Amino acid sequence: ARGIDFSYCTELDEHEDGSLMYPHMAISLSAMDAVFATPPGEKPPDMTGPLEATPLAEKQHIRWNTMDTFTFALWTKRVDLLRWEVCSMPLGFSCSLSSLIGSARLCLSAYALR
Repeated sequence: ARGIDFSYCTELDEHEDGSLMYPHMAISLSAMDAVFATPPGEKPPDMTGPLEATPLAEKQHIRWNTMDTFTFALWTKRVDLLRWEVCSMPLGFSCSLSSLIGSARLCLSAYALR
């Protein structure tokens, strides 16, 4: 998304104080194309059908909590998670995501900056 900042690290990085930074990519949830909050007892969006984009103003007013189920969608023509590859890059470049991140597992986390 235009104007959205992200950070990443592709290798295990040991800091001078002994702490570790694991491979990661951090991006604001407001950069997601669609964000849905589903209260307990309600049915979340159908992931097999089309999802409508969520306007930025709506995404910025979502109340994050540990009770609702949150559904996120990020559409990109540069990464194909089903094929686990980077694709559609300039000059026809493509490569396996494994060549960038190795055999590391994919972990999704959410956190808030204070």
